[in-house]
Amino acid sequence: MVAEGGRLLVVGGGVLGLAVAAAAAEDGWRVTLLEREDALCTVASGTSLAWANALAKRPASYAALSREGIKRHAAGSAAATEPWFTPMPADVRGVTVTEGGIVDVAAFARAHAGAIRDRGGIVRVGASVARIEADATGAVAVLGTGERVGADRVVLAAGVGTPALLRGHGALAPIDVVGPIGAIARVRAPASWSAGLTVGDELSARPSGAGELLLQSASLEEAIRDGSLPLDERACWRRLRAIASRHGLALEDDDLQGFGFAHRPQPVDGLPIAGWATDRLYVVVAHSGVTLAPVLGCLVAAELGGERQIELQGLRPPGSVPNDSDEEHIHGH
Repeated sequence: MVAEGGRLLVVGGGVLGLAVAAAAAEDGWRVTLLEREDALCTVASGTSLAWANALAKRPASYAALSREGIKRHAAGSAAATEPWFTPMPADVRGVTVTEGGIVDVAAFARAHAGAIRDRGGIVRVGASVARIEADATGAVAVLGTGERVGADRVVLAAGVGTPALLRGHGALAPIDVVGPIGAIARVRAPASWSAGLTVGDELSARPSGAGELLLQSASLEEAIRDGSLPLDERACWRRLRAIASRHGLALEDDDLQGFGFAHRPQPVDGLPIAGWATDRLYVVVAHSGVTLAPVLGCLVAAELGGERQIELQGLRPPGSVPNDSDEEHIHGH
């Protein structure tokens, strides 16, 4: 692996990319992070309920990784100028779950982008990567504009865009991480709202800043997936208001502050993917990216420095460069 001072390129400015880039910068890498959108954490990360939790995570190693993510959120947020994590019990279908809390994804992005820049790194938005080129001398990200950004190593943390950028690199089996479209609405909280974080089969809600809620509806998302509801903000808002009303949450037409839609990364077996595609190219993708970002960021950064992390055993993409013993390459994708 490249020693301290090497050039690292991170593709993807969601929670995972930011966490990896910040940890790698702390470890001494000269980091450049590229995000195709005009702002950080606006695609999958921005359309998440952002509930950091370990509920029903299987196997036990995945649950342990999630719990470590929650602990690191709490510790990192407490030390930050602008905290991003709030411990909060959840009412999950009538059962109180005390472990976990909510993440302010925008505050997380600001804190980690600031940490990268404070260590001399570069964070660029509006920088869409068309392809990755790599050989024995290094790696290059070719942007849609034709600009070439060089590095010694590349980390792909591009969510559902990862498979396309991996194509043609190494001997990886094709990776399917494109999950269904998710939807999150940001609304004004009614004066009567007194609940905190609630997770239900049809409707989930959580506070988001002063006087606002984030709403997610599993039944609405299912209707989008089966084609019975068009991917249209006004149509979705009408459906969501009706759903919310059935759950005692009365919303006016002008309460909607914004609606976000995005395909969420979702590896086939539900487990994160983390490992080397080639000796120049590392890939990390997870469905529970918000929960796992702090711990995966540190573990991946350590592996970039050549230190195998036992916690990532079993999460390697099939056909990855063997930086572990062969029996550890057991990811079921």
